Amino acid sequence: MKGVETKEDHHAGVRTPIEYKKYFRTISMKTEFLDVGLEIVPPRFFMSKNTYLVNSLLRISDWYFRKFNKEGKGMFYAIKAVRG
Repeated sequence: MKGVETKEDHHAGVRTPIEYKKYFRTISMKTEFLDVGLEIVPPRFFMSKNTYLVNSLLRISDWYFRKFNKEGKGMFYAIKAVRG
């Protein structure tokens, strides 16, 4: 969350997607929640500055959901937030 200042401390996984949506809306950011189904990949990999790595992992996760009909059954969410 480069360039985003928060008034409170939080840890990954503590908030619900609804709470994140509300928070990002207050700072004028649009959000997209991506269900991730790769339990063998630590969530911190999705915070990498290497966009090729992150996009590759998301493509593999999408394939996993399509292949095994697991839509909506992810291990965690990745949040894509952009200034709106």
